[in-house]
Amino acid sequence: MLTENHQGEFAMKKIKDIFYDLNDILVALIIVVAAAFVIVQNIDTIMAYPSIVYDEIQNSEYDLPTDYAENPPLEGADNGTTGAGMNIPNSDQQGSGDGGGASGHEGTGTTEPVNHSVYIASGSTGEKIADTLIKAGLFESRQEFLDAVTAAGAEGKLQAGNFTIPSDATPAEVVSIITK
Repeated sequence: MLTENHQGEFAMKKIKDIFYDLNDILVALIIVVAAAFVIVQNIDTIMAYPSIVYDEIQNSEYDLPTDYAENPPLEGADNGTTGAGMNIPNSDQQGSGDGGGASGHEGTGTTEPVNHSVYIASGSTGEKIADTLIKAGLFESRQEFLDAVTAAGAEGKLQAGNFTIPSDATPAEVVSIITK
């Protein structure tokens, strides 16, 4: 049997244990409430983050390597192309009136076709790929590219990577090259 003194110590110890347990629970609740407050205050920023990252990735496509060491010429230094898929005419090609290429127009000049180096980033949409090919001078419009993809049955088969495409390639040939 416990004496009154021991019963008092036992009761005090129980009260102290309950107080410490409640104190731990209270601290945990305060931390949860503080975290919830911070999240609620910054929810717009948190939810906008994926689109910010996506925009940065899309914008970085235009910051592709242009260094010779990172993007060497395709077939000798005199082919009239740059690594970014933009055509820079050689001095013997200027003023040739060459309108040929994947846009379906026959060339009127006597110049040889040049190769375009085209980079398609992973995850690019059909419209983004079309814009890249239009900048390279291989198509005149997005719709022309999308029609060529549909005609070739290549929806969902477009590949990412670096491609070498001749300037006189037909739309079907361009689609074939970027789906391999």
